[in-house]
Amino acid sequence: IARSPAVGLSGNYDSSPAVLLVTHDVDEAVALAHRIIVLQPGAIAQDAAPHVLLAQPASLAVARLLGLPNVIPGVRDQRGVMSCVLGSIPGHGPAGPAWLVSRADAFVASAGSAVSAPHAVMGVASAVHERVSGATVHVRVGDQLVVALPDRHFPPSVGAEVVLTIDLSRVHVLSEASAGV
Repeated sequence: IARSPAVGLSGNYDSSPAVLLVTHDVDEAVALAHRIIVLQPGAIAQDAAPHVLLAQPASLAVARLLGLPNVIPGVRDQRGVMSCVLGSIPGHGPAGPAWLVSRADAFVASAGSAVSAPHAVMGVASAVHERVSGATVHVRVGDQLVVALPDRHFPPSVGAEVVLTIDLSRVHVLSEASAGV
């Protein structure tokens, strides 16, 4: 075991041993690691802290490996704004094909029949999955399926019209060049 400087709870460097864990379980890696290295055939695809990796995957391949449920295609214009079934997603990057990737917590599904928030769209709940960690709602928007969290006041039901609100700080847009397609 090689020793490397590590920051202890006090904020001081200590001489704790470095530990290397090889796993295919993303939840285990996120729970245990301070840094995750994603390997793709023959190369390092991304090296980052878990929160960075989940919020800003370097490619579609990394996003899919991590199990990010939302991968939505679109096109980015010259100003960097992506257009897709969710509307216009502001940002920056080269014009051309783009993909919005995110975890379910980037979207909230709530009851309603009219959009009132600036970054919201209408959809239909197509599935509800109850889990120990909470429910997710699969919302059909156009030809895309978006995995979202239900509003805490909204008991989701299949077939219900929903307003899908987008938290722009929790979505990441990849360009074709970075997508690794």
